[in-house]
Amino acid sequence: MSNLVIPDGGNIGSASDPDAISIASNGKPTFSAGIANTGTIDAGTFQGTVLSPTGLNLLDSRVDSSNVDYTPGVTVLDWSSHTSTYKHFKIYCTIRNTANGSIHPYFRILEGSTGLYYEGEIGGLKPDGAVSTSWISTSGNSEYLRFGVDVGQDSIASITIDVIQHFAGTGSYGHTLIISGGYYRHGISGCMSNGIAISANRSGTTNTPQKFSIDFDAGATSGATGTLSGKVYAQVYGVMS
Repeated sequence: MSNLVIPDGGNIGSASDPDAISIASNGKPTFSAGIANTGTIDAGTFQGTVLSPTGLNLLDSRVDSSNVDYTPGVTVLDWSSHTSTYKHFKIYCTIRNTANGSIHPYFRILEGSTGLYYEGEIGGLKPDGAVSTSWISTSGNSEYLRFGVDVGQDSIASITIDVIQHFAGTGSYGHTLIISGGYYRHGISGCMSNGIAISANRSGTTNTPQKFSIDFDAGATSGATGTLSGKVYAQVYGVMS
């Protein structure tokens, strides 16, 4: 037998599980009992939620195959459809600057299209060991949070953000950001940022983190020439709790 063709939406199975595999009209199979695999699976691009036995479930990702202009601010990750499932989200983001000069990368956490305000401090260490404060807000009036270092041409900066919604209680402080990262710049490396920023109340919002946005040179216009472009690689995971 060279071919096996079943009707659209038909099933293939065993005597005990006759609908183990269902094949839709578009050719996509559904496995009712999952897949028990002992070999290697060649997979294409994952879409939607990818479940992992580690407790980190991939919700959204971004991979720039070519340079992107982030000057106006670009939404990189969106987990808005998962906020009722998870209280803890983990963001991994790596930036490579391809502009001719230095960029000043900032990021925002948004509720819908509204940037959330934060108060707190982000600090780090310069290559010579000196302490540096890249961002500070004591009154909760800043929605742009700055990476801990300017990113020069062909430099790489990486940041990890744990977005933790409060498990109990209400009020202005709806969630906490725990931030850490590092960078490689001009042949040197260092601790880019480490710190905590607490969300502050913004009228008209519920302070529900839903999106992650990057803006090159949001708070500074000097240092870079030409198009402020680069490549961003990012993922957001829902952490089981």
